[in-house]
Amino acid sequence: MKTLITVFVGAVATIVVSLSAAEAQFGAADVKIISEPGEAFDDAHRLWQGIPSIERTHSGRLVVAWYSGGNREGSVENYCLLAISDDQNRSWSAPRLVVQGARGVRTGEPLPWLDPRGRLWLFWNEVHPDKARRGTWAIRCDLPDAAVMQWTEPRFIGGGIVLGKPLVRREGDWLAPLDVRNDSPLAAEIGKNRAGVLVSNDEGATWRSRGGWQVPAELHDFDEHCVVERDDGSLWAVLRLQGGLMQSSSADGGATWTDPAPFMTGARTRAHLRRLASGRMLLLYHDGPPHQGRGEANYLREHLTAFLSDDEGRTWKHKLLLDPRNRVSYPDVTEAPDGRIYVTYDYGRYITGCKEALATSFTEADVLARRSLPTPALVNRATGFGNVQETDKGKEEKVRKK
Repeated sequence: MKTLITVFVGAVATIVVSLSAAEAQFGAADVKIISEPGEAFDDAHRLWQGIPSIERTHSGRLVVAWYSGGNREGSVENYCLLAISDDQNRSWSAPRLVVQGARGVRTGEPLPWLDPRGRLWLFWNEVHPDKARRGTWAIRCDLPDAAVMQWTEPRFIGGGIVLGKPLVRREGDWLAPLDVRNDSPLAAEIGKNRAGVLVSNDEGATWRSRGGWQVPAELHDFDEHCVVERDDGSLWAVLRLQGGLMQSSSADGGATWTDPAPFMTGARTRAHLRRLASGRMLLLYHDGPPHQGRGEANYLREHLTAFLSDDEGRTWKHKLLLDPRNRVSYPDVTEAPDGRIYVTYDYGRYITGCKEALATSFTEADVLARRSLPTPALVNRATGFGNVQETDKGKEEKVRKK
């Protein structure tokens, strides 16, 4: 029997999850699902934040999830947050949901995703002292447009990190990009520093590893890949490695992949790749010039740009500058039925006066015409002071940058 977690819009509640299916596998849950978070999670108490992802429900509700907590990424104090907009990105709620680990348990890298049945999933990465629990977990809201959102209990999805939206193939199976770089059982089975896919053939009830690629140590970064299906049925992945983006493809549904090959030179950071309803490919990445640094060309996280391809990603003739500033990163995208494209990204994760999760929108026509976009909407700004860069400038280069 499933345990439902009720999130009351406008109410204040803290709920310690009681599990059923997960209890059978792991015992009691080590996370709290907190609705309408209290003062401890106020903007003024967050010292840094970033890595947002976005989704849109059938009614048009926008959902953005990101993470914060502690004084840096990778802290055991990290937790996930979620906010909503019911007016098409004109305004955003305060955080409506927090996923927080128990003492010694880190949660981060949240990812909302609307499945083909209209159910809203929230995936996150959990780093637990018990290695068997390390990997991606999820809760699901089956009626995400309701004033009162009800969530299922947390479920273990698999070892590794799901940081890109699942792909629904024409054959019906679901493929989730999987980055294996922790000490989970899957890492012990297939090795660390391996990227690939998880697959579900039963609408998310169960997931298993299907295949992937091992990245040479000298090239490996954080992977953080996206996967799309081409017209011929093959799969194409773009991943983050040293020197920019690389690519890999699969002709057998993700079981085997080609060795990563160069795709686009640029900043060491996550990109977003997807196929739009029109059939065009959309890539969000950085289009800034190289800067000189430490004796070699250095690309900054600046000039966040939307690229469109008319030929399955072979060429990218159309582009639109979304944000020219430095320290903008980690774009994520969802597309509305009318073709409007919603984007979230972060700005200045550790920088005093910034620490923003932002959202904007555009259409393919805007890209083709290279129209100027309005100022992005502010989803959330953390205003606390005391992160690892603010308190010790000498450690700035040592901060774990995703």
